[in-house]
Amino acid sequence: MDSDEAGRIVVPPLTIADWPELGFRLSKTSASDNELTMLRLFSDWMKVFKINMVGLQYHGGNSQAPEDPFLTNIEMLCRELRD
Repeated sequence: MDSDEAGRIVVPPLTIADWPELGFRLSKTSASDNELTMLRLFSDWMKVFKINMVGLQYHGGNSQAPEDPFLTNIEMLCRELRD
């Protein structure tokens, strides 16, 4: 960068190459322990860090029969993200 006669900053023409080196970037969080509002906030921030996959974990006693709030959070968040 440089400055012109008036002291303004001058940026020369340039090209910014910006892309993820990895095709899939995964981040995960608990869909059992976090409220839906927190999961929504988490998914909003994913774009900033170029995360394109989310793993929503179940933390409960029986993974063969997940229960709320996990089920409700998954249903609501997945519907919103698909839209």
